[in-house]
Amino acid sequence: MKKNITVVWFKRDLRVSDHAPLQHASRKRYVLCLYVFDDCSVEAEVLTNQHLFVEEALQSLYMALKNLGLKLDVRYGNVVDVLEVINEECNIESLLSHEETGNLKSYERDKKVNKWCKTNRVEWIQFPTNGVVRGLKDRNLWSKIWKERIHAPIIPQSKSRVMPLEIVSKKFSKKPDWWKDKSDRQIKSPLRQNGYSRIGIERFKRFLDQDCSNYRQGMSSPLVAPVVCSRMSPYLAMGVISVKEIYQMTQEYLLTIKPIKSKTEPGVNKWKSLNSFVRRLHWRCHFIQKLEMEPSIENSAIHPSFNKVYANPSKQSFLQAWKSGMTGYPFLDACMRYLIRHGWINFRMRAMLTSFSSYTLFNHWTDTAAWLGKIFTDYEPGIHYPQIQMQSG
Repeated sequence: MKKNITVVWFKRDLRVSDHAPLQHASRKRYVLCLYVFDDCSVEAEVLTNQHLFVEEALQSLYMALKNLGLKLDVRYGNVVDVLEVINEECNIESLLSHEETGNLKSYERDKKVNKWCKTNRVEWIQFPTNGVVRGLKDRNLWSKIWKERIHAPIIPQSKSRVMPLEIVSKKFSKKPDWWKDKSDRQIKSPLRQNGYSRIGIERFKRFLDQDCSNYRQGMSSPLVAPVVCSRMSPYLAMGVISVKEIYQMTQEYLLTIKPIKSKTEPGVNKWKSLNSFVRRLHWRCHFIQKLEMEPSIENSAIHPSFNKVYANPSKQSFLQAWKSGMTGYPFLDACMRYLIRHGWINFRMRAMLTSFSSYTLFNHWTDTAAWLGKIFTDYEPGIHYPQIQMQSG
């Protein structure tokens, strides 16, 4: 007889703390924790910096779930196909996940999953995340809702009495051969940030205790930004730690330095810098909300007149020179080579790389977006596409 089960589908939420779907599942008897490297995230058999970051984050998630008495199943391929196989082995009663503001491919994937759930009478419950409000009609209401959500209590890790499941089936998708032998099919960024959750949390504590003092003055400099910035962007992009957790940790730390902010210069610098950092957490969610409400900006110009400006395709020799950091403009090329090597560069330099590609080389903005999306370890669609558009005119 088939077991009735609940599936927790991890997407851009690779953690166990502050995780509403996981907490909801703790009330169920049989739970399957699932992550799928789906077809829409692996293009042209090339592993991006973010794919490699995710593999490391999943190792941390696997151990965290194991400590809760659960097991993580990682699969490859089409999500609907994976769910179909699970449903053949068991009866999926409910599918639990966070809402995701991704790219158009993930949006289409989710529509197919929704259709599959309705056809198979599976309840799909999606929980809000990142302070993004789904179905919002008036953006003027967003800031108030964001504040309510960001100040809500952190959802604690809860050891449940559920029975962990491991579905073994020959039909289940396996890691593709080209993925196993990935040496020639991945972005070469030897100094890319690591995806293990422990490293991310340690980095943020060091930012609060030490590096944040010069954040406000140094975030725009390509020389000091790698040290003084929080470097939390890839961990936030893949949900290794939630925006709410980062926000509340920062606010708690601000309370400890508030009494001394007027007495010592380091205290003043930290106070100003961390308040600036908090504003950027709000800014981050604001741009993701923009893509949530206008998903078409991934491939359509916000201002229609720019469809004429970018009517011609990129000149491939110019595009390739820009992508490889071989344009002959020393500062531009240095920034691109740094980005390729590290998978990260500060915001001001990202803007320069983008505007140079558009205004100087006349590359099509969608080609710029595609390349940078592969290089950025912290690729976040909700920030990526609005910013590419802004910096391309």
